[in-house]
Amino acid sequence: MRTHTIYKTILAVFFFIFVTHISAVAAEKSEQAGGDFLAPLLSLFDIIRENHIVRGSIIIVLACIFSILISWFLLRVLNRISQKTNNSLDDRIVAKLRIPLFLSLLMTGVHRGLVTMPIPEHTGTLIGRIFLSIAIILWTMFAIQVASILLARLAQFNQQNSIVQQRTLTLFDNGAKVLILGVALYAFFVTWKINMTAWLTSAGIAGIAIGFAAKDTLSNLFAGVFIIADSPYSPTSLPVFLSLLTRHTRSVTISFSTKAEEARSWL
Repeated sequence: MRTHTIYKTILAVFFFIFVTHISAVAAEKSEQAGGDFLAPLLSLFDIIRENHIVRGSIIIVLACIFSILISWFLLRVLNRISQKTNNSLDDRIVAKLRIPLFLSLLMTGVHRGLVTMPIPEHTGTLIGRIFLSIAIILWTMFAIQVASILLARLAQFNQQNSIVQQRTLTLFDNGAKVLILGVALYAFFVTWKINMTAWLTSAGIAGIAIGFAAKDTLSNLFAGVFIIADSPYSPTSLPVFLSLLTRHTRSVTISFSTKAEEARSWL
């Protein structure tokens, strides 16, 4: 609520300054035209048509107004729809949608207004790429949060034949994050016109080097995946460690721990 108040205050101040300036210029041209009744209105249209800065400023102001109205309307409709369901899953997704939707609409309108102004072409292109990069970051964060919410919801069903369970939640969550970040990185390269051939070649060589350097970690990771797939332990089993200790199995998940942490967890 405080953020919306700040946005409205800034927009009102900017709009007041803009209207005051236009009114002063229109009144001056009206006096020069001999005080005609339609002269201020005609001079106002002339100012908007001839002055690209004024036209771009109007587009920016309208973009701010329409981004607030459109995001408010869409979120209100989605909230009405989500209230008809019995779970809070869609409510959480709609709440996460507010910031990326509003900022994407706002940056689109601001970029359109700035391009209308007399600025160099490369500057407009640079601003557009910066705005698009920010939008990619926002929607990537939204996609990661939504994927985590959906996977956690699927894991709560805890069906025996379900692929997504509490013990496989970490695996699918990390896999979804890697996939989303990969798509976002590709979109970022496309936005900035970066040639991906050299990067893919370097990544392949680096992957081979990292694979040899971290073979023990990778072997433990794949061993954890096979343990989850084979399910040798269940939350009710009593495995024996070092032929001395017997502990109840609470859960089976993929996690990383040092040997000191493992020793402390056994004792």
